[in-house]
Amino acid sequence: MEWETLSAGSTEALHTAIKGANIVGILAGHIHMDRVSHWYSVPVVIGMGNHAGTDALSFPRAFHMLDGSGLGVCTLYLSGLTTTFVPHPQTREVRHMIDMQLIADHIAAHRAAAE
Repeated sequence: MEWETLSAGSTEALHTAIKGANIVGILAGHIHMDRVSHWYSVPVVIGMGNHAGTDALSFPRAFHMLDGSGLGVCTLYLSGLTTTFVPHPQTREVRHMIDMQLIADHIAAHRAAAE
């Protein structure tokens, strides 16, 4: 979904801009979930941030915000990038729940209104 990531056009523009460059990693803003992805062989490190966490196992049927926060400590070695995620004290209790169908309906209504 584009609402949780860069748009397809922005993603391709970024890929073009860094292609062939010595990029050891991309440190991205938080999406309320600790995550490391490899994008065109470049590690993309995202920390959950200092507000709340997301229950990754509830996707795609629901969006659960959890009591959780933390940060990622990245270290660059000659062999590559290492990330250690450091959670802050937390209960991991569900704080907010949104049915993903509500989000899909909202997006559909917004698109219909724009036509």
